[in-house]
Amino acid sequence: MDCTTHGTQSDPFAGGTIQATGISITGLTNPDGKTPREAVATTATDHGYINGDVITISGVSGSGAAQWNGTFAIYGIDTAKPKEFKYYMLATPTASPVLGGGVNASKVIYLFDEVMRSIPAKTAIHIGPGVFETRGYSSQAPQSIQVKSGQRILGSGIDVTVVKLVYATSDTQETLAFGHDWSDTAFLFGFEASGFTVDCNLAGQKPLPKPALPTPDFARVCCGAIVLRGQHVRIHGVKAIGFGTQTWIGDQSAAIECFVIVTAGSLPSASQAEAVDCVIEDCIIERPSPNNSYTCTCSVLAASEDGKGILGYHRGCVIRNCFIDCEFGDDPVPIESITYSSPPVMGKVTVTITTRVPHNRVLDQWVVISGALVNGSPINPFNGSFRITSANSTQFTYETAAPSATPSGDMWVNKWPSSQVGVSNDPTSITLYSAGDTYKIKTATPHNRRPGDVVAVRGVMVFFDLEMNP
Repeated sequence: MDCTTHGTQSDPFAGGTIQATGISITGLTNPDGKTPREAVATTATDHGYINGDVITISGVSGSGAAQWNGTFAIYGIDTAKPKEFKYYMLATPTASPVLGGGVNASKVIYLFDEVMRSIPAKTAIHIGPGVFETRGYSSQAPQSIQVKSGQRILGSGIDVTVVKLVYATSDTQETLAFGHDWSDTAFLFGFEASGFTVDCNLAGQKPLPKPALPTPDFARVCCGAIVLRGQHVRIHGVKAIGFGTQTWIGDQSAAIECFVIVTAGSLPSASQAEAVDCVIEDCIIERPSPNNSYTCTCSVLAASEDGKGILGYHRGCVIRNCFIDCEFGDDPVPIESITYSSPPVMGKVTVTITTRVPHNRVLDQWVVISGALVNGSPINPFNGSFRITSANSTQFTYETAAPSATPSGDMWVNKWPSSQVGVSNDPTSITLYSAGDTYKIKTATPHNRRPGDVVAVRGVMVFFDLEMNP
């Protein structure tokens, strides 16, 4: 917490981040050949960190400095090795680190979390304009913050106050911007949340390795907004974006369902008070993470059963006047017109997109085009994912296969449906693309995916002929 302020309207607490005093690093290696992005750091003194702390590594030089330096959630803490921790680099380093002098590890302190952790129950909390980063709540993360009974968390308005979830690390429990323990005895008696946006930021979470699974290029986490159990809970005028789950990796039993905005939480337990008078009202849930790979429940008044199948019921609870739009989008821009060059060159044409407003795209960026109809059909060369070959403020170009006619329709840049996409029935629809474990998939309709996106492939069956392959 910033102790130079007093938490009043005229002298509010700071809600950004600061760096703790750095600790000198004496060694950096990546000894595991199977996980070349895993770095092992050795400090000059006992570091005192715990798993999940966010640490900034600085001062590494040499051609691999861009990979070794940065901010990371750490893991692999061993009490028998108090001067050692691990972190997962964003790319395989191009060279060994050059330490020299001044290589440090410094813990990132999230002042928003420090303040929220210190504020008692039955307190009104006013959050000003700006983006406030939080580690949020997860039952598996010791850095978590929890809301308390009687608190009123009041922002300055939707999209004016933004609470952004960062460095989620749990791959077994959902991480929430605002949450609390859901044991039988955990219950809120009065709570209000209003006037802010929660950016669940699933796409911005950083990957961590997990034993017995392939080395990830994405974070195996689940991120939601607000999940609360209690009485007299009001969640109104809140917007949630960027939510989802990326936890279904081969084993559905390990997948975590995403819950975005939830309250009530009835259990048939004698030790729990009755869930009553819980309201979700005037909320907006939109722009889910395009890399979601499992079920999302956007809003619900929760209830559950005990081991005997006895259901707990909430009373006097309601969801009303909310807006939910699960269409995918990444700064979507409407298209004014689409034209293309003629004649084709080697079966290809250059397509020119003219947008109604500045599109904010640049050369070599990948975009998704959707909504273009040729003779009434969306299956045509204009829809799909493309790399920009030239751009100005309201136009850009890309190359595609020669079409049969100019398209029309409600056409968009980076706006596409969140429905599942079927794999083609062609026997060669899934083929080995290159050496190793990279495969090429042919879809029945435009898939609207871009390089770096995460996809979940399901329903694939492999037939093994014992006579042909004894």
